[in-house]
Amino acid sequence: MGRAVGLAAAKRGARVAFVGRRSDLLDDSVSAAGSHCVAIPRDVRDPAACEEVVAETVTAFGGLDGLIYAAAYLQLQLVEDATAADWSRTLETNVIAPALVTRAALPHLRESRGRVVFISSDITRYPRSALGLYGASKLALNGLCGQLRLEEPDVPFTIASLGPVAPSDLMRTWDYANAVEMMEIWASQGVHYVSTMESDDVAEMILAVFTTPIRVNDFLVEPAEGGPHPVVRKS
Repeated sequence: MGRAVGLAAAKRGARVAFVGRRSDLLDDSVSAAGSHCVAIPRDVRDPAACEEVVAETVTAFGGLDGLIYAAAYLQLQLVEDATAADWSRTLETNVIAPALVTRAALPHLRESRGRVVFISSDITRYPRSALGLYGASKLALNGLCGQLRLEEPDVPFTIASLGPVAPSDLMRTWDYANAVEMMEIWASQGVHYVSTMESDDVAEMILAVFTTPIRVNDFLVEPAEGGPHPVVRKS
């Protein structure tokens, strides 16, 4: 999702800093985006990296007009089976890192009257088994955004809650057989989607936040057929 938003912004002439752990994917994104964009390989679970990505972006571009935090960690795991390390990995990526990156960016965003968009999930509305760590972290991210609005009234903060998007890199570590089994369980819990959304279409919605004169606090993006559909089973 972060790549899709970055490429869409670059296509409109924006200078984009792509940040992530995997240099090969970053280089590929910059190659597609154009020479006016840069790659900054960092793991934002490192607090020092959260400062560095902002500093390097400002050095490269002379300022900062917007921040989109799309990085996320999503493990298919029951809460009962989660260790302290599992919780730490999830919260470091999904809550602490966006807080620290935003802290570093705020002086520049105040100066430019820029905006921040946090990518959240509709799981905060439709919880499901084995995604409890991810869901809890996204609820915390939403709460962080609300707090930032109180403390930084001159910087608009937006939560973009997304339904299923393809292509997505979030599920790359999932065991396929386990994932299929869990999807059956989700359907029995009333969480079943008819289709997914194209990441490029979602990127357009997110970029609109940066071009409108109005303040957008929260919005939900779902597939054309809507959110979870009830599953009808024949007896």
